[in-house]
Amino acid sequence: FLCSNCQDSTQKCHSCNIVDNEDLLQQCEVLNCKKFYHKDCHSDSMSEKQFICSLHKCTVCKSTDNFHTMYQCIKCTYAVHHGCAAQERFLVVKGPKVICGKHDIKSYVNKMLEEFKVDNA
Repeated sequence: FLCSNCQDSTQKCHSCNIVDNEDLLQQCEVLNCKKFYHKDCHSDSMSEKQFICSLHKCTVCKSTDNFHTMYQCIKCTYAVHHGCAAQERFLVVKGPKVICGKHDIKSYVNKMLEEFKVDNA
């Protein structure tokens, strides 16, 4: 089985959400990341040697070291090391997955509470 994107050789840019031909996108080289980006959408992390997307680059210290110890936003490309997170504002969703302060955390919590009420009614 191949998904429609694989059949058409297209992928969605994780930054702008536009589906485009794979030739116009670059895939993050971190094992199992599977995120694609337009060069214009993610030019700050594009290098000649290796492309590591910002989900593996700490927003605070700018390091890509120890990316497996980072919180990662489920809505954008924000990431931060656990040790760098003290001054950051985010909501932990599950494990390392968070919603960062760029998004409306309050409405996300309210939505989750409403769904919980419906499921437990």
